[in-house]
Amino acid sequence: MDVVSDVVNLIKPVKVLVPPLSDSKLGIDHQEEGEGLEATKDFKAAFRCFIYSATYGHPRGLASRNRLALCLSAEEVQQVGKELIEEVSDKARGGDPASLHVLGILFDKGWGVGQSFGRAFNCYLKAVEKGFLMSIYNVAVFLANGLSVDKDVDESMRLYNIAAEAGVASAMNNIGTYYVAGQGVPVDHQKANDWFFKAANNDDSVAQSNLGYRMFFGVGCKPDRDEGIRLLKKSVEAEYEDAYYKLALCYSDTRGAGPLFSPIEAAYYANYAMKFENVEKRALSLLQALRGQLPSGWEKAIQNRVAADARVKERRRQDRAVRKYIQDIALLF
Repeated sequence: MDVVSDVVNLIKPVKVLVPPLSDSKLGIDHQEEGEGLEATKDFKAAFRCFIYSATYGHPRGLASRNRLALCLSAEEVQQVGKELIEEVSDKARGGDPASLHVLGILFDKGWGVGQSFGRAFNCYLKAVEKGFLMSIYNVAVFLANGLSVDKDVDESMRLYNIAAEAGVASAMNNIGTYYVAGQGVPVDHQKANDWFFKAANNDDSVAQSNLGYRMFFGVGCKPDRDEGIRLLKKSVEAEYEDAYYKLALCYSDTRGAGPLFSPIEAAYYANYAMKFENVEKRALSLLQALRGQLPSGWEKAIQNRVAADARVKERRRQDRAVRKYIQDIALLF
């Protein structure tokens, strides 16, 4: 189906026919399986599971999927994509909404197939007609950004609200960004924070980063630097790249001179943020500005801390694998 100019009219009557995905057993099962596979370093299989956990609305599924997509080689990502295309194509042709959504993701990202926003949008739209919740959210994203369809901020806001009411944390976060920017609504920082708070409480790492930074600097709320740092660190645990840079900014803020002003902490997070393309230049600029405030030997200290953090993460992965093994054994009795 070609993208049509009256697409808004096609999706006006949309209703959520699928139960709230935050309660979806499928989403939970796929996420737990993926975390177990990640713990055993079967990253390709884990990536595949995280694609499904995101499809079924697990709040950590999207972050896990995107994180592993960056960790795998391009060839590995393409291999998983091709396997999924073979797996879901027949079901998608039969109208299965989850399969349509997965196929949409593959076209959207160009995983295992040539990237095509138009074909992705068509897959999402067909799933929307069946009330599939995450496709409602993705159609809103396409309308918000004008991807293969005319940009329509008002309609994207309507669809985000439908998804948010059904429990999609990413939709809650995106509504918050509309109130920050005054996009389709008047600028309202308090309402923005309310939406970020809802999304953050549903484990959305982007919202945790947004709200944490705003709480640290008191944007739309009374400053709460400790809570701001706590939320940003939660976002970092999900390896959301912008949170590393924001933490570096918070620790380098001289207005917080005292326990929270720490050039070495700022340098640690800025150094980590440089791994991510979208914040690399800003992080490098901040790190250069900090150099005069850092003690001698700071680079070695940061390298040692990064190595220690890697060991902690590995132990956590192993612990998840053991818990999953115990759960699987328990099912046999």
